[in-house]
Amino acid sequence: MNLKLSHYYRVSRPLFDQVEERTKRAIYVTRTAMFRVIDEESWSLIEQGQFQQIPSEMLAELINIELLVPEEGNELQTIIQQNQSTIAEDENLYLVIQPTAYCQLGCHYF
Repeated sequence: MNLKLSHYYRVSRPLFDQVEERTKRAIYVTRTAMFRVIDEESWSLIEQGQFQQIPSEMLAELINIELLVPEEGNELQTIIQQNQSTIAEDENLYLVIQPTAYCQLGCHYF
């Protein structure tokens, strides 16, 4: 299976880990809401598409969290289909109200 880097992720700037004495990056995959920290060398391989050089355990994890996805797939269409399937299976709708700090400071309590 040919892989590609997903379009749906955010990556931090390089951060130096003083304990392990190596540079790392934090990666958040927005498709799956998964967060991982990987070393700078591995991130460089991922950016360059050199997936065969990544250790097999790490590669499996990156596929599992959907940072790496099948090359021939249409990610947007896949996400839309997943959402439509979930909507069709669930009869409940949820509304979440998130008050802001302005509400806490602006509302009067007796």
